[in-house]
Amino acid sequence: MKINVVVCTYNRSEGLRVCLESLRRQTARPEDYGVLVVDNGSTDDTGDMVGRLKVEMPNLRYHFDPVPDVAAARNRGLELTECDLVGYIDDDEEVAPDWVARMLAAFEQQPPEVAAVGGDLDPVWEVPRPDWLTDSLVQYYSVNLDWSTTPRLIVDREWLPEGNVTFRVAHLRAFGGFPATLGRKGHLLLSGENFVMDLMMESGLQLYYDPTIRAKHFIPAARMTKTWLRRRMFWGGVTAAELRPVAEPFGVKLPYWHHVDVPQSPADWLAILSDDGDPATTTASLQSMHHLGYLLGLAGVIIGR
Repeated sequence: MKINVVVCTYNRSEGLRVCLESLRRQTARPEDYGVLVVDNGSTDDTGDMVGRLKVEMPNLRYHFDPVPDVAAARNRGLELTECDLVGYIDDDEEVAPDWVARMLAAFEQQPPEVAAVGGDLDPVWEVPRPDWLTDSLVQYYSVNLDWSTTPRLIVDREWLPEGNVTFRVAHLRAFGGFPATLGRKGHLLLSGENFVMDLMMESGLQLYYDPTIRAKHFIPAARMTKTWLRRRMFWGGVTAAELRPVAEPFGVKLPYWHHVDVPQSPADWLAILSDDGDPATTTASLQSMHHLGYLLGLAGVIIGR
């Protein structure tokens, strides 16, 4: 086996089935890749569904962990990986038939200092995309990144989507995997999966983006609201504050934000909580939520885990 593909899941049996079926239909030889489902305490029929699919998919494995915790689940997948590459796909995604083949080819062509390879995610909207959800805001769902039309190393302010990425196991383990104090847990939107990639780049390693490595990402109607996106932005700010103590053991000192834009008046507070306004106003209010989360997180007022 050359690559172990980890799919972390929690009570998404039907979406997971679609994901696993897409991994079963790969053009790569089944003996070249394995698929590991890390079940974060699902109470639906996830275990039974995976058991049935294993009959047709001998390279599929299943591991049950009782606590819903994305970072812990991804680290469990890393721990149970016995080959040189570990890939991560979310349970609400469907990968292209050549996903494994293109991942393997990319690593074969890149030098050892390329620690991770990632592709792009194409959104699948459950309901029509609203007008206020502009192209710039869509990127907060980690879809339609479109960094380049050709494969290349990523540069500052770019990132690889954590739901479509593969790491060299040795590099990921050298940085302790995914930060245990970060990552989504239950309904909390604290995130930090990309942070380990930031540390890799700070240490001189490189990340490679290949737009031909594709996956479809399902976005439910419940997330296509300004309320959800406000929560997403707020917790993104909290995450930025929480990253400071996580980075210090690796000798990385993150700078404080030089400018924090938070509400200054009752009218400002109403504006950032309102569903009214044009796309520009919505973008500005979401940025304020992001900064507010950072400020409260830095002050220790918000405890994310």
